[in-house]
Amino acid sequence: MTRRQLLRAFSVAGLSAGLLNKRLLAQEQKKDSGKAPMLLGVDSWSFSFACGVRDVKPAKRMTARDMLAKVCAWGLKGAQVGVGDMPPLGSSEFDAFRKAIADAGLFWEVSAGMVQREDGVRRALEYNAALGTKVVRAFMEGFGIQFKGISLDDYVSEAITHIKNLLPEFERRGLFLCLENHGGLRMKHIRRVLETFPSKHLGLNLDTGNPVLTFEDPIAVIKELAPRTYTCHLKDWNLIRSKDGLIVRGCALGDGVVDLKAALDILRTRAPFPAELHLNIEAPQEYIPLKIFAPDFWQHQSDVTAAELANILRLTEQRNMPTDADYRIASMRGEPESVILAEEEAAIARSIAYCRDVLRLL
Repeated sequence: MTRRQLLRAFSVAGLSAGLLNKRLLAQEQKKDSGKAPMLLGVDSWSFSFACGVRDVKPAKRMTARDMLAKVCAWGLKGAQVGVGDMPPLGSSEFDAFRKAIADAGLFWEVSAGMVQREDGVRRALEYNAALGTKVVRAFMEGFGIQFKGISLDDYVSEAITHIKNLLPEFERRGLFLCLENHGGLRMKHIRRVLETFPSKHLGLNLDTGNPVLTFEDPIAVIKELAPRTYTCHLKDWNLIRSKDGLIVRGCALGDGVVDLKAALDILRTRAPFPAELHLNIEAPQEYIPLKIFAPDFWQHQSDVTAAELANILRLTEQRNMPTDADYRIASMRGEPESVILAEEEAAIARSIAYCRDVLRLL
């Protein structure tokens, strides 16, 4: 892309030539590490409060255009946003937005929700096809399903039925349906789905942090899932001891328990297309208590082994976070909107700095 093209794209996004000069200078100064470059972006769930999808709603909801401006300002390569955040497909607003993305040389993923909602997945497919994006992120479950006392084997069987309905369209159009390990189903369930569909058009949106929620080792999961990974959420979690067990706290990349350097080394060597792999920063403000000391907690957790629990406790002790601090997110503390949104922004800013200075992704 020429300087003139970049300047035009930055102008569309409402950014200054000064920011453009900073981005070009950073590109010129970047040292070649001899590793596959990968493409660093951001996932809109990092701005779940700003986007208006959490319990506290902002006065002005962040739009896809706002996200584009942030991506350009930060010097990132793209983003993953929810289908509901996009301008209407086929509208003049969408056409202008698509042109701005293309002029800036960015990737732009439009993610779907659950595969059980097939219409939503097909809608996201159409958006991505229009944008020239090959991957469509979706998921089978949400965190917490493992505590509901239902048969997860039956649940996965139902998800497989919906994937069977969806996959032929992806194969016909040369796109990839990418399932996220979303923090509810364990590796045995994900493995079953992948073995059911050997098609290369069913892959993964690997989340580096979510294995913590199923008491599985993040690095072991990443090693197994990397060969089917086409897009990725770079996520970290803090683990904190509490009187009831553990608190899983959203944090900036590098502030938590996930070995992201090891994760990237695995993806560089095992992912199918590492140079084209989208690494979307996901650093949401979340607070998840895991009441492992409560007797009923383990009622539906029979698959978790003693070794897995010991590893999670080891990671917790490794961080050794003070137990007397208030780790609640800003919305839980009753803070005003400005503080809630600033907390989100700060986590992303620290994550980008970590990706630049430590992971050498920028």
